[in-house]
Amino acid sequence: MRAGLTPLTATDIAEAIAFAAAAPPNIKVAEMVVVPVRQG
Repeated sequence: MRAGLTPLTATDIAEAIAFAAAAPPNIKVAEMVVVPVRQG
């Protein structure tokens, strides 16, 4: 693991999925890449 990098938790991933699932019907999330803020 990279020094100084806080790993994502299961809750972080679940919140990202919930955000995408809550998108309006006219929006399609075709792909999602989730990385820690300092890595991205």
